[in-house]
Amino acid sequence: MERGEINDLKLKIKAIEQQEKQLLDTMLAGGCNDALLAIANQKATQLKQNRLNLYARMEELSSRKEETDVVINLADSWQTADYQRKKAVAMIVIHKILIREDGSIQIIWNL
Repeated sequence: MERGEINDLKLKIKAIEQQEKQLLDTMLAGGCNDALLAIANQKATQLKQNRLNLYARMEELSSRKEETDVVINLADSWQTADYQRKKAVAMIVIHKILIREDGSIQIIWNL
């Protein structure tokens, strides 16, 4: 889903860039009075802010995908890790394990 959303954001950014180009072409063609220039500047500022927001959303989605890829890679690494490596990870993430008289277990994590 994130890949589709990123592609949608890219399309929206392209549309905004096209609007910005059209606005610039219109302004450069001349014939604008002060009132039209003020409106054009306001529109240009709005388009720029929208474009920056879309880029920020794309970055957020991309970083989330990278985090997911890292978790998947770590899960794969865990499956292939030897006993010593798994023990070293357990020593880092587990603070202590409590075993009660009734046989129940409680793990206290360092996380």
